[in-house]
Amino acid sequence: MQRLSVSGWSGQIRTEMVSGGGVSVRPTPGIIAFYLFLLILVFFFYLFDLQGLTLSIPVLMIMSPLIFRTEIRLSAGLRSLGEALLLSSTVLLPLVFFVLVSGGRFILPPLRAVSFHLLIASIPEEVFFRGVLQEKSGNTGKAVFLSSIAFTGLHSPRYLIGGDLSAILTFFPSLIMGWLYMKKRNLLYPITFHFLSNLFFISIPGPRL
Repeated sequence: MQRLSVSGWSGQIRTEMVSGGGVSVRPTPGIIAFYLFLLILVFFFYLFDLQGLTLSIPVLMIMSPLIFRTEIRLSAGLRSLGEALLLSSTVLLPLVFFVLVSGGRFILPPLRAVSFHLLIASIPEEVFFRGVLQEKSGNTGKAVFLSSIAFTGLHSPRYLIGGDLSAILTFFPSLIMGWLYMKKRNLLYPITFHFLSNLFFISIPGPRL
């Protein structure tokens, strides 16, 4: 049985599939159109080297909760931050160990790069992909998978145009970020993991995949 739910703006029309006790929520047409617009901007950014879009894309992501009237679930208490750091370290420390025993090394990334990956990448991307897309898709296991496909898709121009294979591999950390949000309902957890994962990657010197 289908039930149509309308909340204010036409882009907020959504279809709920009700069967038994479960409700599966599909992304709204407005969110899908917004995502496709972001994807076009990212393609233009890499295709024509449009540096002016460096800030435009994350600003749009930050604004997405206002556009789609979504409550941001973010609690940044010390206890939550400590737990987010612990969970992230549990996943990343084995990778650090693997790099070191394989003869690799780490370098200290410049402050500018650290700021970029926190303010321009991690926070805006998690606000949209987890806080809006995954939340509006029901915040279930299927929603985690859907948001991770979309997350990888938005990074795919870096591979299609620049040949960076790591852009496709973003699907796997995205699953972890989605799972963290699904379990904790707090954006602090995926933001922390996203940021630390990016730092891990840029701290390894040498050519990228």
